[in-house]
Amino acid sequence: MTITPEYHRIPRGAIKVPVPDTTQQTDYSCGASCLEAVCKYYGVGPNDEWEYVRDLRMDKRIGCHPHQIKRAAREYGLQFREHCPMTPTQIVVYLRRRRPVMLMIQAWGEHEGRRGYPRSYTGVWKNGHWVLAIGYDRTGIYFEDPSLQAVRGYLSHAELETRWRDTGPYGKRLHQYGLAIWKPRWSGPSAYVTRAERIG
Repeated sequence: MTITPEYHRIPRGAIKVPVPDTTQQTDYSCGASCLEAVCKYYGVGPNDEWEYVRDLRMDKRIGCHPHQIKRAAREYGLQFREHCPMTPTQIVVYLRRRRPVMLMIQAWGEHEGRRGYPRSYTGVWKNGHWVLAIGYDRTGIYFEDPSLQAVRGYLSHAELETRWRDTGPYGKRLHQYGLAIWKPRWSGPSAYVTRAERIG
């Protein structure tokens, strides 16, 4: 069954960190694609998702874990701070400082409900997915979701609370994991809007 999209209007000013839209090339490279969006925003790192996959030393069976993201971010000259658990208020604080936050959530499950979306993620741990928090309003959080093409993602605060979990190395359960990432001594604007690449 095909998913019929549900859209949420983005209020003016809600997107605090306008990273470029990235699309994951495989079903396991969401973490690489989120990190690519961060790097392109700050003007660091490789140019191709496959280079991120290589640098992260990803396992196609499981994707990547936080320690792999942190190691690669450090190699690209980025700083980070992780929280587990993280609170929605902490996400907002980072976003106000124009620092995107990578989250591990449950998403894109198999059980079809209304409009083709999964019925519920209650008790589900097998649909782990990396997303990048980039904005907020009073109702929820906006994301760069590499599973979505040419559109931002959104979850209400209530939805995020029920889905914000995943498993880490050795099956360790991670509740409300968040990784804020930023370029030190950066004041903007984003490299994404100040430089262009010559078309070959």
